[in-house]
Amino acid sequence: MRRMVRWSSLAGCALVTLACACQAGAQSPPAARNATADVINRAAVAITDIRLASRVTNGWGGNLLTGEIKPGERRQVTPQRQEGCLYTMRVVYRDNRFEWFGWIDLCNKSGFDLAARVAQQVGNQDGYLSPPSATVTFDNRSGKTVQSLRMAVGGGQIGPDRLGGQPLPPGKTRDIRLDPDKGCLFRIRAIYDDALSEVFQSADLCTFHTVILKRDMPLASHQVPADLRLPVAQNLMLWNQTHMTIDFVYVFQPGAPKGIDRLGRTKYLHPNERWRIEVSDQTVCLVTVQAMYANKQPEQITDFDLCAREEPEVVFRGPNTGWRGPGTRSGRP
Repeated sequence: MRRMVRWSSLAGCALVTLACACQAGAQSPPAARNATADVINRAAVAITDIRLASRVTNGWGGNLLTGEIKPGERRQVTPQRQEGCLYTMRVVYRDNRFEWFGWIDLCNKSGFDLAARVAQQVGNQDGYLSPPSATVTFDNRSGKTVQSLRMAVGGGQIGPDRLGGQPLPPGKTRDIRLDPDKGCLFRIRAIYDDALSEVFQSADLCTFHTVILKRDMPLASHQVPADLRLPVAQNLMLWNQTHMTIDFVYVFQPGAPKGIDRLGRTKYLHPNERWRIEVSDQTVCLVTVQAMYANKQPEQITDFDLCAREEPEVVFRGPNTGWRGPGTRSGRP
């Protein structure tokens, strides 16, 4: 029987301050008493993710934090749904260490000092079996198309697109084989068609074989953890969706000169034409892309993300002035 995705570390009740209730048969207090956790971060690094799992649902809920808990800060978190009192808790720190505690009676025990004393590195595979020679199912419930899906096992580097260039539409599933991969804990990045990402920092794919993509907290590429980022693109695809010809295209960093015309001396970008240009000289993700139309009016796109995909595409829809006249014959000065 396939089980839903779960993030885990070495199981146990190692942190005394959590007063774990580890007896499987423990009785929950009356349902009228709400479960809650008042967390103080005593560690030297920020807490980026806290998730709870109850005895009722199979698998972890979403990240309960809307922003990271910095060292010394306090935050109160509650389950996304009240499902009794007994929960396990998973905490992820900014340095990619994580810890897993449970079972905890959150109706009677609500104060937690988290000091990362039993935190494990994501790359620590001790105590886990090798992943099964089977498949992990990715279930896209986000409402957006997933353009690419990248994974890294343990502390390794992010790998190629597991979708093989075949996007995963909303409401569809895709099976990914894990035969070549070693270890159980994976870091996963799903990149959507609007260039935003969903990140799973330590998914235990030996225990749970379905990853549900919900896009609870979409991230821009510069917000994605550094070890899951794509490099700056070498090429950029241009698409002229207007009825006008584009004479010049510039790609430059904010505050920098426009530099050279990326179309070259003889090339024009005609209506409804796609054209690939080289941008290997760029060293940052967010750039400005400017097109100059044959009528001498510009279209400028700021904060365009060159790290969103291996080959991102910029779409030109007309001058920023809103002019939508008929196409004219191009002539360079």
